[in-house]
Amino acid sequence: MHSTNGPDSSSPSIHALSPEFDLAAEARLEAEFVVTAPYSPSAPGFEVVLLTGATGFLGVHLLRDLLLHTQAKIVCLVRAPSPAAALARIESNLALYNLTLSAEQRDRVEPIPGDLGNARLGLVDADYEALAARVDTVFHSAAAVNFYQSYDQLRAVNVGGVREILRFALQARTKALHYVSSTGVFDSTAFQGLVVCEADVPANCHGSVMGYTQTKWVAEQVVLQARARGLPVAVYRSPFIMGDSKSGIVDAENLVVKMLIGCVQGGAWPDHPSTVEMVAVNDLSRAIVHLAQYPANRSRTFHLTSPERMRWADIGIAARSYGYPLESVPYEEWKLRLAVFGRRKGNALRPLIRFFSKVTSRVGTPVPEIFARVPRPIFDSTLTQAALAGAERVPAPMNRTMFATYLDFFVQQGWLPTPAEMQMSREVLPIKRSGSSPPYPECAPHA
Repeated sequence: MHSTNGPDSSSPSIHALSPEFDLAAEARLEAEFVVTAPYSPSAPGFEVVLLTGATGFLGVHLLRDLLLHTQAKIVCLVRAPSPAAALARIESNLALYNLTLSAEQRDRVEPIPGDLGNARLGLVDADYEALAARVDTVFHSAAAVNFYQSYDQLRAVNVGGVREILRFALQARTKALHYVSSTGVFDSTAFQGLVVCEADVPANCHGSVMGYTQTKWVAEQVVLQARARGLPVAVYRSPFIMGDSKSGIVDAENLVVKMLIGCVQGGAWPDHPSTVEMVAVNDLSRAIVHLAQYPANRSRTFHLTSPERMRWADIGIAARSYGYPLESVPYEEWKLRLAVFGRRKGNALRPLIRFFSKVTSRVGTPVPEIFARVPRPIFDSTLTQAALAGAERVPAPMNRTMFATYLDFFVQQGWLPTPAEMQMSREVLPIKRSGSSPPYPECAPHA
């Protein structure tokens, strides 16, 4: 499916605000959306699940956990020219994140070529009708995640795709929908410094600065209206998705990952007091699959955040505790240093310099500075943690110990040298270990 791997750094283009769209009008669910039949599964659990996003970071973990913890057939909608090509993309993604399946589990994976951004999921009518009659539950995790592109550029997948999934949920039989939303739906001036509970609904997105968060706000509004009209919809608000809490395996395109690697390479980290909500991908996935199996949760909203909050400044402290010679400096000074070290060949932040420096036309400041406004909303996840506590599924704390696990993985992959190797080097540069596959192909000694 469409990328869920974070910003596309190949061609940065910053058009954060979309004045040409009336987002409130975009967020209205059409009057024709009517739930005419109640949701009535033929079995207590899932029988046939449609999963979107299996070629993304979270989606492939959902696939693994659905296969581990349910007996359902998992139909994966994948952009591909054939079922064989779709399966190859799924298997490649499983291998990328070191996720293994048994032969029995693989037999329950059914790849279907399609396109979330097209009408009827890109399927011919007969295939669409047959699939709609078989599926009883939908897990929708696919999204185009890009912090550079405008609402208009992301709208087809992130908003249009949700509308297509809602139509599919009514086709042939009423289906339960499990929708992965974002804490970014509260990225507006109205919620600065406020405690946001699971039941709270962001009435508007005034001051939202990124096309991505705008699309997620519109999509959640549409989904919540569908719930109000009788469709069983569980909403899972996710923060930044980080690596596996045990192995540290992470998506190399993650913005926090690129910042951490690039700043260690450059020797400076921004001492910013703003908080950043994060959760380990395996904890997020297991929590969603666990919650989804209880009928009482079918029309609830959950905050899947870590029970411990971190500031941006704390990430730099964690890297320094790991042993890296990383200086914490005021944000404005860090931007000046970024303009120098970020231009070095091989620095992870090289493709993102404009993201941190380009002033948006309507707001008058770069996107990250608005996104990190102080104070940030405070996400209360008390009810979610209570629902997960009995099964020991509460997300692991996001702290120095967790970041040490991530840094271990970075070193293992050759994305960073060890702290001792860095101390011995005159240049703060990445090294390539034999057999590693660094995500930054430009890595080379800096003259």
